[in-house]
Amino acid sequence: MAATADMGSALNCTAGLPDILICDADNLDNIDVLGEFHRDYTLGQELGKGAQGKVHLCRVRETGKLRAVKIFDRSKAKASATFRRELEFLEAHRNPHIVQVLDQYLDTEYCYLVMERFTCHLRKGFKWICSLNGGPAALGNVALRNIVQQAFSAVLHLHRRQVVHRDVKAQNLLADKLDVRDPHLRVVLIDFGFAQYLEPGKVLTSRVGTRKYWPPEVFDGRYDHSMDIFALGVIGFLAASGLLPYADENASRTRDIFGEGAIPDHADEETRTFMERCLEKDPKRRASAAELANDQWLREPVSPRDFQDFDNAASDESSSSDFEGSSTGS
Repeated sequence: MAATADMGSALNCTAGLPDILICDADNLDNIDVLGEFHRDYTLGQELGKGAQGKVHLCRVRETGKLRAVKIFDRSKAKASATFRRELEFLEAHRNPHIVQVLDQYLDTEYCYLVMERFTCHLRKGFKWICSLNGGPAALGNVALRNIVQQAFSAVLHLHRRQVVHRDVKAQNLLADKLDVRDPHLRVVLIDFGFAQYLEPGKVLTSRVGTRKYWPPEVFDGRYDHSMDIFALGVIGFLAASGLLPYADENASRTRDIFGEGAIPDHADEETRTFMERCLEKDPKRRASAAELANDQWLREPVSPRDFQDFDNAASDESSSSDFEGSSTGS
């Protein structure tokens, strides 16, 4: 029987980090401040918010380049610990398809993580295509493969280091272009609040993440890294059809999207095979990241020449004209 991992244990990602990043989660005063945030950046519009703080657009004063900054309110009970954990994680798990931290700051009220700025998350990109088509935001096989390859690259990087993300979904994949059919699209994985180190043979029990991306075993409360693979299959189906395949627990357990012919006709054999391997309901039969890494469909990069009839109709919604200066933190 698989052992159960201690859900209270910290994510094991401090090995090899400089001393500046390893500190008491409740006392961050020993972190060297890399200059005052408001001296180096102008704060812009709010992009989103969570339990521990907010995400804003910001502009580098010296160069004018746009970034995103995640601001943690230190008056919140777990904000300092969350800041430390996320900083350590992102520094320890650098990958072209995992969002990168560019700067870190600390003052008496807030902690700041300055990160790469992206145009939108995938769900918004899919909805934009839906608005163009007047129907489902279905992607062609090449554009779908381009997105899935990049998302899989991030998941494979984590799984090789025995980390399960636990909230892989379209909203946690950021794109640098609104038109996600673009041959030069870059996609990165974000939001590691639920990420957990998990040794082989052990299982997790806390049911966290987003239910419409859960495989049956997460509803049972005994799961491992394979939940991320199932979520990639959900994203593949969403990209192909414009719809989420499983509305609730019953659908996750019983719906057979392959038997009922729910896969769109335009999906080629390789796309269907990928979804079948990821959306297998039995986690013991579901493909692992290591097994999928040997799949030519995922291994060989998509060439821009493979894209046909691409029309760059999208404009960058987060252009500098949308930037609104501000002098307050959060």
